[in-house]
Amino acid sequence: MVKNFSWRNASKAVLLIIAGLSYAYSKAGDYFLVPSLREWKTGGDLFAAAVFVVVVFWHLMDKQREIDLRQSKIEAIQNTKPIIKVKKAYSDLRDVMITTITKREGDLIGYSTETGSFSRLFMYEGQETFAGTVGYRQFPYESERIETCRFAHVMFFNEPKEQFEYATAEKVWAELAFYNDKKELIWEDINGRWSETGQPIHKSPFQIKRDLLEVDFPPNQLGWELDIAMRNVKERIGYVFNNDSYDFVEFKRSDMSLLDDKYFVKVILRGVRLKSNGEEFCFLLHNGEEIDDFTIEEIGCF
Repeated sequence: MVKNFSWRNASKAVLLIIAGLSYAYSKAGDYFLVPSLREWKTGGDLFAAAVFVVVVFWHLMDKQREIDLRQSKIEAIQNTKPIIKVKKAYSDLRDVMITTITKREGDLIGYSTETGSFSRLFMYEGQETFAGTVGYRQFPYESERIETCRFAHVMFFNEPKEQFEYATAEKVWAELAFYNDKKELIWEDINGRWSETGQPIHKSPFQIKRDLLEVDFPPNQLGWELDIAMRNVKERIGYVFNNDSYDFVEFKRSDMSLLDDKYFVKVILRGVRLKSNGEEFCFLLHNGEEIDDFTIEEIGCF
């Protein structure tokens, strides 16, 4: 069978051939001066014209049908395309448990920090890696103190036009950039932390932490919370907060400390079924002197 053969197009071709033969037959009467052919002239011309009009109309209808089908497919794709939106930007108070990790001899070897939820604290048992071994040996921890910090977050959710399963945005990760009050870039290419993923402190250095960076956004409007920054309620200085913050005592990233009153934050979400250059959102982070003046709000992007 001939590839892309269409009976509809074949039928149109046959009708056009019939119309052409009819027209040629009528013209032959004038050329050869045959009375019988000349009698066919008027009827033949009308028949050829009518067939030609029918074929053209039929072809135009088919083309319009193709255009409508293509448009409906485009609309279906658009309706099931993930649309990531900001549900809310906010700050809240959370407890940070500061624990010490000790050796058998009781020597202090470092700190371990972990955030708590609104209602409870997650306990963690300190771990130390020994050179030449694959596994870990655990030691009792000493809970030194619990600090209260204010964390700034943004809640994102997926709201496509149609609630189909394949409207899910998959493997979405966040990229953050911070700007000063003049909108001059300070830090960029910061991997964002999704609050409800596991905490890096629970993973060993040998475990891949990529799963903490990527989440799926089904079209159920539940959303994911993205951490932006944190500040101890007893202190004036804030800090950018992500998974790398767990490598610092009390999450205090000396390389990304927030000293000024306000910062502009740009968040770019990238993932499967999102724009190739990412979905961009912008926020204003307030870092005022008052205890409660550590807030975040959505603004227009710049």
